[in-house]
Amino acid sequence: MSVVPWGRRPVEEVPAPPVVLGRGVRTARVLLVVVGVAVMAFGVLGFVLDAGDTGPVASWVVLAAFAVGHDALFAPAVLVVVAVASRLVPDRAVPVVRAALLVSGALALVALPLVLGLGDDPSEPSALPLDYGRNLLVSLAVVWAVAALALLVPRRGRRRAAELEGARPPRG
Repeated sequence: MSVVPWGRRPVEEVPAPPVVLGRGVRTARVLLVVVGVAVMAFGVLGFVLDAGDTGPVASWVVLAAFAVGHDALFAPAVLVVVAVASRLVPDRAVPVVRAALLVSGALALVALPLVLGLGDDPSEPSALPLDYGRNLLVSLAVVWAVAALALLVPRRGRRRAAELEGARPPRG
C-alpha cells in the first residue's frame, strides 16, 4: 500500500514493466534536441543582432513579467484547480480530467488577448477578423468531447499490463 495525498483511496501498486527505448527513439530525441537548440540560438541571435528593431530591454521586462506572473499566479491557480477537481471526480477519471483542465487553461490563456480584442485597430479590419470568443468555446468543446470519449473507451492497456504481471486487473 502507498500513501496517497488528498485523502484519496490507496491503490495496490503493480510494478510497471521496464521501458526499453529503441535506437530510433533515442536518435529522434537527440535530433529533436539539436534542432530545438539550433532554432533557439537563431532566435536569440536575431534578437541580439536586430536590437534596434526588437527593443531588447522592453522585451526582457515583458519576459520577466510573464515569468513572475506564471510562477506567482498561474501555476498556483492551476495546482488548486487540479487538486480540487481531483477530489471531485472518480479515481478513474482523474488523469483525463487533469489533462483536459490543463489543455483548457492553456487554450484560454493563449486566446484571452484575442477574445478581449487587445491589439484591435479599427483602421485595419484584417487585424482581428474572427469571432475569437466563439472559436475558443468551440475549441474547449472539442477538448472536453475528447476527454469524455477517452473516459468512455475501455482502458485495455492497464488490464493487459496487469495480466502480464499475473495480477488481477484493476477495476474501473
